[in-house]
Amino acid sequence: MSDAATTIRTLIAVLLTVAVVASAAEKAPLRDEFQNLYADFGQKTMVRLITISGPKAVTMRRDQLPGKQWMVTTGSYNFKLTIQDKADCSIERLMGRLEKLPAIYLSAGVAASDDGEEGIAVYADLGGATSSGGLGTIDMLPTADAAAMVRALGRALAEEATSEDETVPEQWVAASKKDAMPVCAGVSSSWGAEIEAYAELYAVCMVAKQPYKLTLLGIRSHMRFALWTKMVASQVPILGQTPAVAKVSEAQIAEAKKLGVPVAFTNELGMKFVLVPAGTFMMGSRDSVKDVAQRCNMPQAQRGWFVDEAPRHEVTLSAFYMSIHEVTQGQYAALMRPSGDDRRRADWLIMRCPAEFQGATTPVVLVSRDDSEKFFKALSQREAKDGRRYSLPTEAQWEYACRAGSTTPFSFGETLSTDQANYDGAYTYADGKQGETRGKTVAVGSLPANAWGLHEMHGNVSEWCHDWHADYVGGPEADPKGPEKGVREHVIRGGAWRSYPGACRSACRLQAHSRFQSHHVGFRAVCALPALPAKPEKK
Repeated sequence: MSDAATTIRTLIAVLLTVAVVASAAEKAPLRDEFQNLYADFGQKTMVRLITISGPKAVTMRRDQLPGKQWMVTTGSYNFKLTIQDKADCSIERLMGRLEKLPAIYLSAGVAASDDGEEGIAVYADLGGATSSGGLGTIDMLPTADAAAMVRALGRALAEEATSEDETVPEQWVAASKKDAMPVCAGVSSSWGAEIEAYAELYAVCMVAKQPYKLTLLGIRSHMRFALWTKMVASQVPILGQTPAVAKVSEAQIAEAKKLGVPVAFTNELGMKFVLVPAGTFMMGSRDSVKDVAQRCNMPQAQRGWFVDEAPRHEVTLSAFYMSIHEVTQGQYAALMRPSGDDRRRADWLIMRCPAEFQGATTPVVLVSRDDSEKFFKALSQREAKDGRRYSLPTEAQWEYACRAGSTTPFSFGETLSTDQANYDGAYTYADGKQGETRGKTVAVGSLPANAWGLHEMHGNVSEWCHDWHADYVGGPEADPKGPEKGVREHVIRGGAWRSYPGACRSACRLQAHSRFQSHHVGFRAVCALPALPAKPEKK
């Protein structure tokens, strides 16, 4: 390293020390707030791992995914530790580092299959494991020396996060100043030491399977949490970030060029947006009420369910940005601070959401339309300096974006499959085939995007719209916002994980009271033009 670079980094370290340590007397160090988690961590070990060998390439049974497999021996069991090998994931690099640790530091799970056979596959993440199927599970955390494993994982994560980004020191100093809270006492002499300490906090939350502690970490140190997530996302895709922009069409690129705006951008919460081009489309169902009811292939389907999808009418819309994913639990929790003490804030996400629906990258649920309005107000205030104004999509914007130029019942064609959307696969539409019934939400970006790069517009969670529910008036409209007043209910669109496919059609309209909350309803965002990110999203 050159003398100039050394001098710069020394200066940065001094600035970081001043920025972080100066506030130590005002706020408790972050590490102290997590002491109870450290105290519990590693105390629930049930079995010691003795040896671990591998890996070899395998095809995982769940969804036939590629993976890596290690053979593990414990005092009583021989079993397989199988880890999904996701695209662009530096899993080999990380596992190479972790394999240098004593085997007893690895978390794992052992499952007994229905016939008592040992050695079935275990699907794991980097720090903790969950078994797939079987009569029961033995969940193991690292032994009493668990902190050693977490520190090693923290160092590995910190190295991964910073290895290819020379601007990290400056960014971390700026984030630390804004947070005005030290990571832990005595660890602020250099930016690298603080990142490593922060990575250790992150690692213990992840390994101990405490997602709501990650939420608390994000609330307590918002700027560093956002920067950390951004750093790690580029290197270790399995740690909870949303996927990158999948694709944009030539029409979107041409519209962006015409307007002189980016075709895509990512905001401070990591929400990714694409430009939806201006245009005209036919809003409403192409098919008659009778035809739709018949194609639902449900004996209980009633024509009255679909009467509000007519008359079909012409709508012209100006360009706008739409989030390519539904708003996630991680994004919502990072911005919203429910009233109450710190413990209630920390428990908010996990207490309200059933365990099977939890996850930083799964859609936020149990949010009313009123909740979404509060979210957008806070987000718009936060990014006012960039000229961004966020809101729910109007019903017309939602259907136009969902169709993405299509005129068929679904953006993917005349019917729908569970490879394309998350819905109740026991039901079909038209000549579609039965498929998987997941029974819960999936992480955003798990399923294919439509022609404009928008994921999960069909299924996963139903999405709130701006409009009050009312009958269509018919006739051409331009940028309609729906009636100014309504009787009691607002529109929700898109269908959900528990819906029959007919409810996931582009034209299907449902409604609910603005205070309605359910584990099948969430929302996505639109951002009005102009939007002024620092630079366009790289393609």
